Amino acid sequence: MSIQTKEARLEFLRFAIVGVVVAAVYFFLFIVLIQTRFSEFMANTIAFCIAVGLQYALQATWTFRKNTADPAQARRFLVTIGIGFCLASAISSGLGPLLNWPPAVTAFVVVVTLPISNFILFKLWVFTPD
Repeated sequence: MSIQTKEARLEFLRFAIVGVVVAAVYFFLFIVLIQTRFSEFMANTIAFCIAVGLQYALQATWTFRKNTADPAQARRFLVTIGIGFCLASAISSGLGPLLNWPPAVTAFVVVVTLPISNFILFKLWVFTPD
């Protein structure tokens, strides 16, 4: 296995580990907030914002080995997160209630969908090689 292939696999593994941690944080917060009578939209917003801060710090520094203080990178990250927020909101306040999903199913669909779109955008646009 080439060094480049090995590094790509390790990068993907780090991305996945961070993703699991961030997804768990989001999922836990979403469920707790729903149980405290927040709407699906508000629960998603709060859980999403907390998870995003953690995600940027870990993905930038650990997964992609980048400096978190790069303003252009941070802007690209925020645009990507905006796309993800719209997607998560459509699922949590649109699709989930429309299909009468329990909150846990809605949260599960969000935490499966977002990592796929995030990895593609992070790898190809946000954390581009120097």
